[in-house]
Amino acid sequence: MITRSRNESSTPVELSTPPESPLSGSYEQLVAQKRQRNQERMQSLGLIEAARALKKRKKKTFHKSDMFPTSARQSSRRPSTSTRRSSRKAGKPRQYEPTLDDLDQILLRRKKFPVLLRRKKCPPVLPLTEEQRSTLRRAEEDWIEGMHAFLLRVPHGNHSKTVSEANARSVMRQVRLLAAGAGVAYHHWPDTVKFCENVPIDLSSDLQALYDEAQGYEDKYGKDLGNGWLLRHPIAKMMNYQQYKFEKQKD
Repeated sequence: MITRSRNESSTPVELSTPPESPLSGSYEQLVAQKRQRNQERMQSLGLIEAARALKKRKKKTFHKSDMFPTSARQSSRRPSTSTRRSSRKAGKPRQYEPTLDDLDQILLRRKKFPVLLRRKKCPPVLPLTEEQRSTLRRAEEDWIEGMHAFLLRVPHGNHSKTVSEANARSVMRQVRLLAAGAGVAYHHWPDTVKFCENVPIDLSSDLQALYDEAQGYEDKYGKDLGNGWLLRHPIAKMMNYQQYKFEKQKD
């Protein structure tokens, strides 16, 4: 067992300090020395004087008055001696008549930029009389399939064009319900309301009266939020096909 005397344990131990190096010092001293060197470098390059000159230069402010010259501002303040009157509103004749050169320019401009021709509209479908509709009772039994092909292949309607496959499917879905007498229901109508239930529709039916009746259902039970795809649009397509079949059998 090693024992240490009392005098030996109380003797302080002196630690030797290393010699101070030329780079030793606090962080603040090093930053100050570097800042001093940068300042001397900028002074030698003449950057400090340039920075002082820029600070002295005042930034020019922009005023509204700089947008207009003095003469324009003065003329705008002068009271108007005469008021402008509209000769067109007063019913007076025109004071300007285009010269021949102006007319030539107008005609040349019209040739360069012709007005787009509007799509030619077909005459409206006139409802057939009862006698005319009676001739369609002998139409083929598969008139529904014939109508489907008609919508896709034969131009018709106000703009004389065919419809897409999706359009034809939506129309024919309602047409099949009307032809079968199943009736057309609508989720915004009462549950007990069905249009043309137990009343089969074919090409000999009075489709104009059917169209008016469909409009009456919307007025009474609620508007078709699909803008006519429930009844009015399919019935109008049936009227187009009805007219087409009548004209075709005359040939």
